[in-house]
Amino acid sequence: MKKRFFLYYLPAILYAGVIFALSSMKNLHIPDIGISWSDKIAHFMEYSIFSFFMVRAFYYGSSPENRKRNLWIAILLSLLYAASDEFHQIYVPGRTASVSDWMADSVGITLGYFLFFYWKKIEDRFRHFLA
Repeated sequence: MKKRFFLYYLPAILYAGVIFALSSMKNLHIPDIGISWSDKIAHFMEYSIFSFFMVRAFYYGSSPENRKRNLWIAILLSLLYAASDEFHQIYVPGRTASVSDWMADSVGITLGYFLFFYWKKIEDRFRHFLA
């Protein structure tokens, strides 16, 4: 059980901590990449990674008969965490909450879900190749 926690759940928890720390920074500057939506791209990427870790944790951290239900829980928790992150920013000086940021987070969460299964397919092929 400890091994499962450290391998699968801890990365998601630590990454959630990184998101919280970044959200707590006053006037966080996102590098200008020449695109007017660079902050949305940052939200999208940030939550794609978070969702990947969450789906990975709930997929490998649960028994096969509970995986489908637990994947929905992982997505729901990711969406709720994104919403709570936006709410948290109301109380950080220089930061604001934004529905459009949450929407970018949500699209990223969806991508992270699909990226996990793409990665899993590659991982399964690699394991089969080594066997």
